[in-house]
Amino acid sequence: MEKEIEAQKKEQQLMEREIFARSYHLIAKKDGLKISFISFKNISIQYDKYAEAANQVLTTLEPFFKGPMSIKHIVGSIGTLRENLEKELKFQFGQCIDNNLLADYPVLAEELKSFISKKYYYFLDNTFRNEEIKELTDLTGKTANVLCELKYKAYKHFLQQQQEGIHLT
Repeated sequence: MEKEIEAQKKEQQLMEREIFARSYHLIAKKDGLKISFISFKNISIQYDKYAEAANQVLTTLEPFFKGPMSIKHIVGSIGTLRENLEKELKFQFGQCIDNNLLADYPVLAEELKSFISKKYYYFLDNTFRNEEIKELTDLTGKTANVLCELKYKAYKHFLQQQQEGIHLT
């Protein structure tokens, strides 16, 4: 039984090597596939960085909508949001713009540029600034949706390029 398992493992390793070699050959042979892969990889990395920053912001805001909190807790959370999390989120917004990911979404790009330039307080005089929080959460969601769509399109394009490469061989 153990010999049979070992033989199957060796066969699987050989098959994996062959698949890798064929895939590598296709990538090396077809520039379009390589470009598609790099595009998908880059948007995936940008999406992951953005999602991490966005999730931290939204996680910080979530307790505000769940029920009563002490002023001390609110002030602390808002301080963390303003001093750390918002800066990273704005940086990620800027990356989306600078990397030309929003070329097909000029309205969103302008909204993000406007938001980046603003200095919001979110909580002032013991009162939530609902319009500021709404703008933050709306832009966070819109940007996530666009990046998700771009990631999907890049992956789909990569798969189409890969399929074309398989038909060429």
